Amino acid sequence: METGELVQLLLHQGLAVVPSLVGWTGAVVVAMILLRRGGEKAELLLLVGACLMLVATLLQIPVAGIPPYLMDRGWQMQSAVRIVSWWSMGLGVLRLAGIACLLYAFWTRFEVGKALRQQA
Repeated sequence: METGELVQLLLHQGLAVVPSLVGWTGAVVVAMILLRRGGEKAELLLLVGACLMLVATLLQIPVAGIPPYLMDRGWQMQSAVRIVSWWSMGLGVLRLAGIACLLYAFWTRFEVGKALRQQA
C-alpha cells in the first residue's frame, strides 16, 4: 500500500469520528468552564471522563491503517489482526473507564444515592 492510499484511508477514518470528536471536545470545554466556576468532584469526574472518551476517539483513527501498514512491512495477516485486536481492546478499556467516570459524575452531582435511599 502506498503512502497516499494509507493517508486516504486514515483521512476517511478521521472523517468518520468527527462527530464524536466535536461532541467530546464540547464536553471537555463545558467541564473546564464548570470547574473554573467553582466545580467540585462531579465536574472533575466529568472532565476526566470526557478527556478519556476524547483520547479513545482520537486513538480510533489509526485502527484502519494498522493492517495494511503492517502487511506492507512483511507481517502475516493473522499478526496484523492480532495487533488490531489488542489495540481495539485497549480502546474498549479506555472507553469503559471514561463511561465509569461520567456515570459516577452524574451519580455524585445529582445525588442519586440519596434519592434512592429516601425512596426505600
